[in-house]
Formats: sequence, C-alpha cells, structure tokens
Amino acid sequence: ADTGSASYARLSRVILQYYLEEFPDLLGSGDKEMIAGLIARHGAVNLRLYQITPFAEWKEDGVLKSISVFHPDDDGRDSFLSNARTLMASGYRLSLSEEFTLDSVTDQQRRQAQAQIRNTANLAGLFTSMRRIPFAVSFVRTVNGVTINHAAFVYSGQQNQEQLMARFILGGAEMFAQRGHSYWRSEQITDPLDKLLKAGRLTDAHLQAKQRFLSLGSCGGVKAYTHLNQMFRGHVDILATIGTGLANINDPYNKNFFEVIAGKPSSISWKGLAGELAFIFRSGQGRDYLQPGSLTAIMHKILDEEKAARTEQRPAPGEQSG
Repeated sequence: ADTGSASYARLSRVILQYYLEEFPDLLGSGDKEMIAGLIARHGAVNLRLYQITPFAEWKEDGVLKSISVFHPDDDGRDSFLSNARTLMASGYRLSLSEEFTLDSVTDQQRRQAQAQIRNTANLAGLFTSMRRIPFAVSFVRTVNGVTINHAAFVYSGQQNQEQLMARFILGGAEMFAQRGHSYWRSEQITDPLDKLLKAGRLTDAHLQAKQRFLSLGSCGGVKAYTHLNQMFRGHVDILATIGTGLANINDPYNKNFFEVIAGKPSSISWKGLAGELAFIFRSGQGRDYLQPGSLTAIMHKILDEEKAARTEQRPAPGEQSG
C-alpha cells in the first residue's frame, strides 16, 4: 500500500481502510495502528461515495419494475413456482405483463394467457403455457404509494431474449433477475446484450442512461461480476454469490428489495439497505452472497473510475502524447 503502483496501492489502502471501518473486531491493536498510520500518510478514501444509491431517480415515476427470467427446465419451473408463491402470499396481484409480452403473441394467445392467469391455483400450468407462448406475467402491489411490478418471463430462444433485453434497457425497468443454473446466464443476459450492441440496437448511451440492478440467482455469480459490470458500462449494481444460488434467498431478497426502497427514504445507502435485508441471510445459507456496497462492489467502482480517467487522458487518434 505504501510502495506499489498507484492503482495497486490505492486498492490495497481501500481494502485496509474498509476492514478498519467495517470490521475492526477482526484487527489487532497493532494492525489498527498500522492502518491508521497508512491513512494518515496517504489520506482516507471516502467510502460513503460508493454507498450512494439511485433510489431517488428510481422512484420519480412512482413505479419500481423488474423482470425475472426463468429457464424452461425443471429447475426453472421450481424457481418460478417458489417466486410466484412468495409474491402472491405477500398480496401481489397476478396479471398479464403488457411491457414484457412480446409482439409475436396473437390476440387469441393473449386471451388464452389471460384465462390461464385467472386460474391462480394452477401456477404449474401457467409456467407450461409461458414455455409455449412468449407472454410475460406481472405481480403487482402498491407499497407506500409506489407501484411495484415484478414481471416474469420464461426463456424461449435467443431472438425472443434479445427483444426482452431491449425492452428492459429501453423501457426503464430497474432490476433484471436471472434465475436458474449458471450455465444459462450467457443465453439470458450476455449473449443477447452483446448482439444488441453489435447490431446498434442498443448503445453505450442507453446503458449509461440509468443505474440498474442485476440479481444473479445462479451459482457462482461472482465469476461473471466483472464481465457484466463492463457490459453495462459500469452503470449497474449486482447481487451475486460465490457459492450456490438458493431460491430461499433469491425469492425474499428480490421481493423485499423493492419493498424496502418503496418504504424507506430515498437517501438510504447500500449499507442501510443491507441492514434492512439482513434477516434473509440469518440462517447462514446466504453467507456467500455479495450485496452492493460490499468491498467487492466498491473495488469494481474504483477500478471503473480509474479506467475512465485513463481513457480521458489517452491522446485522440492522430495526436501525439506529450
């Protein structure tokens, strides 16, 4: 931290300062003195700047929107059913999602879908219908004057997924939740986003227009953390796990995430939000989950800042550096 390259030294100091501020009980008295001396020599990093949330912007229109994508396999069905039951048990109303139902759905198919939606006792049958027809459903509830809309969609091919991803980005929804096994992550997120960008249907400006949230419900989500952060041009906060993704963590987290945002002042920090949602992880099963505002998230944001600074300093094509 004293002698390394500028970038490496700064990250090292951030790690040490983070442990001094957040986990002082893990440090001995000598360690605390050494870190305090280091901060005195180089100055402290304002870690609170990396705890700022976009919730004020999210609530401006009075609506919080998410889209969860489930794969058409047994695991996806089980995840869909547990998610639906969790939401409906909390008073969410089930309806057809106009925003995420694709244009290829005919009027007759819409009527069939709406009839299936009304039969809430047969959620397994609803999932089967969603596998055949690319319609989406919404679970809607109002909390503290804010309408919460959790949409759900079943993966039905790359072309449909590209349309869904474009609607997510261009429609202004706040959260994308990838549910199911980790090996479906590329089909659900990275491949369609990459194709949309290469085709010019999405641009950097679209991705940078809003700070979004990704809930990676699949195993080993941290492996994709850096790549997804880059794909969203740094304008994303991520919930991920270094271990096994669990429905009994993902379902209540995604539900309560929006409910806390709706019910609390917009100034709440990521740390404050984590405190509100700590009850979900008390069983110990969620110890492998990394939430926004964690050390991993802070370091990614710092690296993004440094990368942007280096890009701005780079000479334009045809120019010579000093």
